[in-house]
Amino acid sequence: MDGMLESRFDESKKLLKELGYDGTPRGRAASDRCRDPRDMAPVAKTLLERGGFKVDMQSMDWQTLVARRTKKDPVAQGGWNIAMTAASVVLLLDPVNNHYAEASGDRAQFGWPLDEEVEKLRAAFVRESDPKKQLAIAEKVQIRIISEGVTIPLGQ
Repeated sequence: MDGMLESRFDESKKLLKELGYDGTPRGRAASDRCRDPRDMAPVAKTLLERGGFKVDMQSMDWQTLVARRTKKDPVAQGGWNIAMTAASVVLLLDPVNNHYAEASGDRAQFGWPLDEEVEKLRAAFVRESDPKKQLAIAEKVQIRIISEGVTIPLGQ
């Protein structure tokens, strides 16, 4: 996983230009009362801006954020682009219990990532009984979810 989480801001700006990003601000929903998401928000905003995005950080109470992140509407109609949350490590121990690693579309975590390869790897993890082979599969899942943007871990 060496290099997977290195910052490459110039590459990000180049890709955004190639993809036709027009500078429309991306809404970043931030809870103002829950400590972890609140503290991560300014860091994420800074990193996104260094990567070429314009960010409209919107602070709200946790209940509003939880309700808003369920919407698939555009930001102007109450939807969202990016939201943060935190989880207990016990929920992240393996690619099956870690609901942030799920990429099954509408059944997945908010953002509804869809990636057949992630789901194949997660199924292989369940079927494998050898712990060393399970570890190798779990590492492949981590690499895939990060490379495809299914979820991005910001720290511990």
